Amino acid sequence: MTRREFLIKTLGAATISSLLIAPSSLLHSKIYKDTTADIFTSIITKASKQRWCDMEMSDLVTRVALEFIDTPYVGGTLDKNPTQEIATINLSALDCVTLFENSLCIARCIKKENFRYADLINEVTFTRYQSGKIVDYTSRLHYTSGWILDNIDKNVIEDVSEKLGGAPHKFSLNYMTNHYQQYPSLKKNPEFIKKISEIETYLSNQTFYVIAPKDISAASSGIQDGDIIAIATSQPGLDYSHIGIAFNKNLLHASSKAQKVIIDTSISKYVNSNKKSIGISVLRPKNPLS
Repeated sequence: MTRREFLIKTLGAATISSLLIAPSSLLHSKIYKDTTADIFTSIITKASKQRWCDMEMSDLVTRVALEFIDTPYVGGTLDKNPTQEIATINLSALDCVTLFENSLCIARCIKKENFRYADLINEVTFTRYQSGKIVDYTSRLHYTSGWILDNIDKNVIEDVSEKLGGAPHKFSLNYMTNHYQQYPSLKKNPEFIKKISEIETYLSNQTFYVIAPKDISAASSGIQDGDIIAIATSQPGLDYSHIGIAFNKNLLHASSKAQKVIIDTSISKYVNSNKKSIGISVLRPKNPLS
């Protein structure tokens, strides 16, 4: 089944057609807007003065991510409104996903020299949702494996894991449906559970590439600053348990242990210190102008 066939099956042909012209920026949450807009403006002002747009894309992602060092770690910032799915953005508090996502999306804005806050909303919507469009809660790319496939299709990233020695791997996904009570939107909208289950089945049939913990040191010479490092897990029902950005072979990430964004130990040491980690996938940001 192709990705388009899968989307039509799960979301409906009429919905897919209407999404092609949906004004995603109109759905943005105002929950964090004032503070986030100020932070975005500050980064963009610095980037404009220093011509960050001339950087290579991976270096640019890293440069943006470094602006968030010491930002507090807070989870669940995207789920404050279970009644309506909106492209919420909060730059004043980050978890591992929103750190890499916002760093990537701001870098894409800078590379395109699109400096309006509305441009950031559009970039986040484009990367966060299936085919870059909001339908409902189920169109958000909840599983990292789904985010990887969709953003390869959208030419946002390249998966270089296989080139760096990754072995083929299939996940068995069911965590969201088996633990739906942990998700406010699924509790409030039980009809979404079936859609999520279909997505889990689809992703479970796809092949990904994972570099084993013992092979990460050898692969590190091919890992570039700005690469997105997705850490695969053996936890039942899940695919990836954590995600960060490569910086000098170390992991730049929003750490729940440190309760803030930090530059941690080497990627190899970090992964090997967690018994549930089964390796990493390495995703390289692509130039949005290419």
